[in-house]
Amino acid sequence: MYTECRPPEALAASVECFWTNTPGPDTVHRVMPDGAIDIVLTFVGEDLTSATVVGTMTTALVVPPSMVRYVGVRFLPGAAPALLGVPASELTDRRIALDDVWPGVEPRDLASLLLRRPVAPPPPDIAAAVRAIRQSRGVLAVAALGPALGVSRQQLARRFAQAVGVTPKTFARIVRMQAVMRRAAARPDWSGLAYELGYADQSHLVNDFRTLTGLTPGDWFQNSKTRQAAPVSIGV
Repeated sequence: MYTECRPPEALAASVECFWTNTPGPDTVHRVMPDGAIDIVLTFVGEDLTSATVVGTMTTALVVPPSMVRYVGVRFLPGAAPALLGVPASELTDRRIALDDVWPGVEPRDLASLLLRRPVAPPPPDIAAAVRAIRQSRGVLAVAALGPALGVSRQQLARRFAQAVGVTPKTFARIVRMQAVMRRAAARPDWSGLAYELGYADQSHLVNDFRTLTGLTPGDWFQNSKTRQAAPVSIGV
């Protein structure tokens, strides 16, 4: 029901992927935070019914059963503000009509639209911070990240939130939660994952996971196995 495809090479520096999703009339779909901004088109049959900018999420979004089809583009963290002309921090946990931030655009063919108006890649220090957090699976010491990039911790936190929509610390929590989901997909060992991913203990993992997703790790695992609640993306 959910598929991703790589962007054209011309968009690879700014777009994570294009995706489609058809949740179905009997499925509750839980969209997990992934640290990214998306443009989402909603179709009923062949009719485009809405085009929405979905800001960086800090909690899961529950999508009820429906007969609609979603088509989206997920931007690399930090890339969307240059296209939309709005700081990512103003979009956090919000869903806004595309026309409100990008008036007069015809959104039906997202790929061609973006190729005609290319998105700038994230600023170099933001891209480096995102890359470092992802490579560490969210475990690195965020307080040391700014000085390592030649800026103060406060400067990086402010610029990161404007570009990505959340602070480096929150982004790292999301990345680490996504790492938990990837590693637990087959057979979870919550205490082992807590140790591997730098949580203080299993309770810390459970509390952090529940804050971000609305589910305990055990509930998420059971629901994902029965296809009642699956993450849209575990790509960070």
